[in-house]
Amino acid sequence: MTRALLLASLVVVSGCAINMDNAKAALSPRAATELGCPSSKLDFEEVKQPLAASTVLVKGCGKTQSYRLLEGQWVPAPPAPPPPAY
Repeated sequence: MTRALLLASLVVVSGCAINMDNAKAALSPRAATELGCPSSKLDFEEVKQPLAASTVLVKGCGKTQSYRLLEGQWVPAPPAPPPPAY
């Protein structure tokens, strides 16, 4: 029982990886419009945050926008906070 609980906790904390090919296909048209930048010049990066919604950072033409996957829809999100300084 304890072992199963530990395994379940690890799965929750690690979160799910994003299929970046699917994210790019879904976000490219929207991000191109919102950033005013051709899709071919966009860079996509998964933002990994424990216990957070799936987030993708899109950069292009000097602009940046974050998107979160909520209830199966990509929605604009505030940029992820910078990593802590050690």
